[in-house]
Amino acid sequence: MRVDILEYVRCPVCGTTSFEIDILERDAYEIREGGLVCHNCGRRYEIHKGIVDLLPDPSPEVVSEQKGWVEMLGETTEDLVDTMLRLPYLQDDLWVTVSENFDQAISGVDLTGKRVLDIGAGRCWSTRRLLLGGASYAMGVDILKERFIGLETADIFIQHNTACFDRVVGDMNALPLRKGVFDVVFLTATLHHSSDLLKTLQQAAYVLAPNGTVIITNEPVRSVFQSEDLVGCVEIEHGINEHVYSILEYLRALKRAGLCSQMFFPRSIALKLDQSDMRAMQEMGRLGYHIISWLWRRKLAYQAVNGWLLPAAYIVASMPLVLHARKC
Repeated sequence: MRVDILEYVRCPVCGTTSFEIDILERDAYEIREGGLVCHNCGRRYEIHKGIVDLLPDPSPEVVSEQKGWVEMLGETTEDLVDTMLRLPYLQDDLWVTVSENFDQAISGVDLTGKRVLDIGAGRCWSTRRLLLGGASYAMGVDILKERFIGLETADIFIQHNTACFDRVVGDMNALPLRKGVFDVVFLTATLHHSSDLLKTLQQAAYVLAPNGTVIITNEPVRSVFQSEDLVGCVEIEHGINEHVYSILEYLRALKRAGLCSQMFFPRSIALKLDQSDMRAMQEMGRLGYHIISWLWRRKLAYQAVNGWLLPAAYIVASMPLVLHARKC
């Protein structure tokens, strides 16, 4: 944790913004051990391994999710360090999709000198990439701390001198952050873990500065042909929140949160359609694939799918969400 964080955080108990820092250990980059003490209510928030824990009383839902992710992570070794440093650019089908849509989502946003918040940062690979992309300040927020799945993974980037940014343990539905302090709020594969989509987006809008941008990418979207029932989902069996929202649910929640959005046809799908890659059918669903691929091969329809027909494309085909949003 760096002293700069005091410009962004607020006490999750009383909401005030005045803290005293108790420094027990620091290195060349940050405060590694110590605590933040709220001047108003006296609550102390521990700093451990550079991470400040601003989630003092996690809900049973959060505790269940924390436990579930650790169970799914299992045993790890330091052989994973190289993998963490290469994220998201791995030659695995899932990560190829993630990286293509990540690059698309940030390509239209100038990060230079921007203050960036990464909600649901997890391993913090995206926080690191946003900082390397020109951001002047970056913060990753997540409920997980564990190395290789949570915020402690950031130590790998610090040790390799590639990035140093603040990490905060916090609830995405009750962010311990000040109003309007971030120029960019970023979420990748995060919203589908929220059991209250509107509340999460309201929190994103709350911390967003005037004229700021919310970037959302790699969120699954449920088509009309896809069941809401996620029976057999491994994550749910481990107590992890998993949801697949429809495009109408996303757009309705964005509007109610005071955010006006611009959607983009996901690059990961576009590339597969251009190459007649049949893996697109597995992602989109058979009927949705046939409808969209038929339109894709016709120039006027191609332009429509990338424009006014895009919401309809999400209704008939399961595709990852890629969008930008601003305060209306």
